[in-house]
Amino acid sequence: MRETNNLVISDTEESEVGPEVVVGTPILDGTGVVTGYMVGSYDYGVMFDSLVSINPGANGSVFVINQEGVYMAARDLTLVENAKNIRDVYG
Repeated sequence: MRETNNLVISDTEESEVGPEVVVGTPILDGTGVVTGYMVGSYDYGVMFDSLVSINPGANGSVFVINQEGVYMAARDLTLVENAKNIRDVYG
């Protein structure tokens, strides 16, 4: 967040309550100066519910990958659990 002054979403991580993601965003004052950061963790189910609500059509798919191409969210949870890379799935 400090480097980009923008929203940041973590990789999906296992926690004591199950998989979760951490989302953070800088808080800016009226002049654009960062005055703090707002950070929250979300149960993976929240992201999964969002993915399920998107209808990409008969041949489409919906997922979230990180910078390295590793699945962070997908309708097929095994892709996330096994840290599959998009190249492993789509070549």
